[in-house]
Amino acid sequence: MNYGNYLIIATFFSLWVSGFLSQTQQQTIALSLILTLGIIHGAHDIFIANKILKEKFQFFKVLGPYLLSVVAFALLYIVSPPILITIFVFFSAYHFGEQHWLDKVEQPKILERGYAFCYGLVIIALLLRINFSETELILSEMSSFELNKNLLNLVLSIAGIALIVASFFLKNSRIPIKKRLGMELIVLGVLAIIFSSSSLVWGFAIYFVIWHSIPSILSQLIYMKGEISWKSFFQYLKDSVLYWLIALTGLIALFYFFKDDNKIILSIIFPFIAALTFPHALIISHMFKRTPK
Repeated sequence: MNYGNYLIIATFFSLWVSGFLSQTQQQTIALSLILTLGIIHGAHDIFIANKILKEKFQFFKVLGPYLLSVVAFALLYIVSPPILITIFVFFSAYHFGEQHWLDKVEQPKILERGYAFCYGLVIIALLLRINFSETELILSEMSSFELNKNLLNLVLSIAGIALIVASFFLKNSRIPIKKRLGMELIVLGVLAIIFSSSSLVWGFAIYFVIWHSIPSILSQLIYMKGEISWKSFFQYLKDSVLYWLIALTGLIALFYFFKDDNKIILSIIFPFIAALTFPHALIISHMFKRTPK
């Protein structure tokens, strides 16, 4: 069975099981998934970057940009949270779409990259729009930034229309749109139901873990280990566990010391996640360029 079929089954299962879970149970499971598979899929970045550089013992050359990125985006968050949030959403949209559509496309063209960006933007905008009240509450706790519902509707509409138009022009391209169109529409429909019938955190976790983190790990296994197997997966975990534990320990400490102040937690976590997203997305994009198709 193609691994994509397992992801579809997992998506339907998450829809089914969400009906039996309370909001608290959903958030607990969702955070557990994000803190395990979600963080692990980015914990291998240093090894990927090291292979791309084709140099040994150059970890500080990779860690340097990470640390500078954290500082730069933390400062940007202090100066202008709306700018950081906007950049983060757009960058994440392309990163999600690239993993979903372009992982097997060699040297993607501009229209193909645009298609990937629109797909990711539709997913993010759909999640935020359906859970608008919860999103608005989180943003208000994090900063004075106010999300405009009409603007979000406009972004979702433009991205959706652009995705449909691009699908027509790219139907015979290297992106397997015709082959996957029917199933993709079904998956989008199921995701929309999940987004609308559960919390923001649960909806995000289902997409982020099932449709992004797991495929990303599989792509990384092909590039780093040359195969997808349990042996390569356990070696991947062994290599990543130290960086995963460092990130997890930091987050747990953060929640413990600021557990009574959500605003402080969000104000620290968001720029930190945003800062790590940018170098991670760039490293994965470079990895795709070097992965045998």
